[in-house]
Amino acid sequence: MSGFTGVVSPGGGSPLSSSIASGKDGGIVLRGDLRIAEKFLDKFADDKCFGDRGDYFICLDGVTLNSRELVRSFAAADIGSAVAAMAAKDPSGFPAALRGGFGGFIWDLAENKGVLFTNHFGSRYLYYAYDETTGATFFSSSLADMAAMLRSAGKATRLDETAGYYMLSFGYMADDRTLVEGVRKLEPGRCLEIAAGQAPRVRRYFVYDNEKFLGESFDEIVDGFYERMTLAVRQGFEKDLEYGYGHLSLLSGGLDSRMILFFARKLGFSDILTLTFGQSGCADEKIAAAISRDLGCEHLFRQLDGGDFLATSIDDCVEANDGMIIYAGSAHALSSYRMIDWRHYGLLHNGNLADASQGDYVETDAHVPPSAEEWAYSKRFLPHIREAVDTVLGRYPNQEAFAIATRGANAILNGSVSAQGLTETDEPFLHPDLASWAARIPPRHKRGEHIFLAMINKYFPEAAAYPWQRWRLNPTLANMERLKTPAFRFIHRGRKAIGYAVDGILGRPSRHDMNPFNYWYKNNPDLRAEFERRRASIGDALSGHGDLAEDCVRLFDEGSELEKAQAITLAAAAKRLELA
Repeated sequence: MSGFTGVVSPGGGSPLSSSIASGKDGGIVLRGDLRIAEKFLDKFADDKCFGDRGDYFICLDGVTLNSRELVRSFAAADIGSAVAAMAAKDPSGFPAALRGGFGGFIWDLAENKGVLFTNHFGSRYLYYAYDETTGATFFSSSLADMAAMLRSAGKATRLDETAGYYMLSFGYMADDRTLVEGVRKLEPGRCLEIAAGQAPRVRRYFVYDNEKFLGESFDEIVDGFYERMTLAVRQGFEKDLEYGYGHLSLLSGGLDSRMILFFARKLGFSDILTLTFGQSGCADEKIAAAISRDLGCEHLFRQLDGGDFLATSIDDCVEANDGMIIYAGSAHALSSYRMIDWRHYGLLHNGNLADASQGDYVETDAHVPPSAEEWAYSKRFLPHIREAVDTVLGRYPNQEAFAIATRGANAILNGSVSAQGLTETDEPFLHPDLASWAARIPPRHKRGEHIFLAMINKYFPEAAAYPWQRWRLNPTLANMERLKTPAFRFIHRGRKAIGYAVDGILGRPSRHDMNPFNYWYKNNPDLRAEFERRRASIGDALSGHGDLAEDCVRLFDEGSELEKAQAITLAAAAKRLELA
């Protein structure tokens, strides 16, 4: 996994393991109380920095979409120097001015203290732990490296049982916990102030504030969405051109990925490869192929028929996302990403967590209190973590804010996180200029993605000429109104039910399901055999946690195919992280 790992301890005495110190230069940088090593991905080099810049040591990873603008604004030699100038003015708030999939660490050479930071929506995972005995703070972009570093420092790495039950319930973490006891994930829009001998302090530089509403009219908001989405897409695709790369954009039968492509083509970008993956013959395949063809793009469809990839990619997925998310959520994507020759393509442009801007988590005309149950894949063990979950719920004012911060940042971004060992990623709907503004759209306008549909119908009526996989209808405002009428909804739902029934009788997967996990599991003996083999190892992987181990086995034996995947993900992650 690409990234960086470090420790701040009195006198810089805490070690980094030899497996971690294997960056391009094969060495560890020492600066006062800091020891740090990098393993950056060898792409977008000018957007990265690992070295001294004036009064600071700068470790900047990922991609900063507005790097050239920042370099010009500060008359800097490079982005590292610009970040140093920004940090000198505002040590914990400077990341607010950055855009894109960045993450990093800055070290004040004179003050002997530093700041760890991730981006606005946390698409770059960063972890940290504090040792009260030695006064050392450990941090890394890899949970496996964190665990190895702690063991090198003589610390036992144990499984956090609450986090284990998060996996068995939600299929991801519900807060900043990780599977390693005592190790936390830096949450979106946060910095971590670090100094030797002091407990680190979290500072928030970005808030997704959806309680203060815009005063503009409906039409003005539609125009505002278009203008901000234009900026977001332009910055992402221009970054590819800075490095001479072609563009690669995910495409499905939904609206989010579709609109990234329509914006890009309207802005004049070409040389775009669109990538779709799923069961052959599914609606997503047909819709995406038609859109890509009509927009003059090259299209690649990766068939997932049979689900063999689900049997062979378990450990790869756990490695790619640190075992923080159910493996089945990224298996289709990761196995497809690895087919691409990334030497020719730049960012992975995708619609991950578009919900932060287009309103998919808003179902009523006013915000409602947060609730966790509807986001859990399995409700069997929610009572085991009720207190922890209630604490999380109390941090958020409403359901949309809760869903974006938990299910969104901790699960939906899996598609981006799992790609970061291959390339950098771009999520236009999470561009702060768009998302922070869209957060304030009144719920009555967001509901049912009304604003988003209105923007499409006004500026891209041609995009509504293709069915929306979710509706199985064209995404027009007229169809939105039709779906509000009881009679039409009854007929429409009846057609869906008949279609599913016919598919079942004929023994075929639904054409409206691009990833028919249940169908694959029932019809693929090799997949079932691999699951059973993994089931046999649960006891060993969780041997020090009797009740959790029993519940994990129970979930596998009694649960759905998805619940089985939750159980084997937890066991695989505990084994990879070497947790006691």
